[in-house]
Amino acid sequence: MQLAIWRTGLAGALLTVVTGCATAPRQRPITWDVLKRKTADAAAAPLMDKGDLVLRGQDLRTRTTYSVPVTVEFETQLNEREAGAGIFACAFVPANQPADAEPDQYVGVMLQYSSSGEMLVVMQRSGKPHHDEAILGQPITHPTGQPYRLKIEATKDALRITLNGQAYLVPAAKIPYDKFHIEFSVVPVTDSWRIHNFAIR
Repeated sequence: MQLAIWRTGLAGALLTVVTGCATAPRQRPITWDVLKRKTADAAAAPLMDKGDLVLRGQDLRTRTTYSVPVTVEFETQLNEREAGAGIFACAFVPANQPADAEPDQYVGVMLQYSSSGEMLVVMQRSGKPHHDEAILGQPITHPTGQPYRLKIEATKDALRITLNGQAYLVPAAKIPYDKFHIEFSVVPVTDSWRIHNFAIR
């Protein structure tokens, strides 16, 4: 496992590349680019800790692109909660979307918390100006201090999401892109989320 700094053509921005992080046994290491979209001082770069990936504000994107069918599986846990409401998102973003701005298109699976409870949300964005459509908003109950176990099976016809053993079939959530990246993001940037046992198959 290693951390490296690379220069890119994005206005000379620095991208931190995290490799070999949170992959299942016998899988090839995954390389992640840190997306410098968030300018708040509190938006820190992710880090590796005991083999886990820790998000601390800045968004992450896989350097490799994927196509359906694909399965994304991992455990995640909110380490530090600094606000009354927040979101952890795993998104499928088309390969033609910029790395230095919010994507104009994506399909995202989100864990959302607030004072009124927690929800599993599926959101789709299309067009510019951005049009965000909530496809699923499912209230969930989750034990405090325990990790979320999330499995996302993406096809051209639907998303199948399994959260802590409970399956949700979302036919309206299709992945229409030929090639896409996997992105992780958190809101607010002061929250810290740990990702464990990450795998893409």
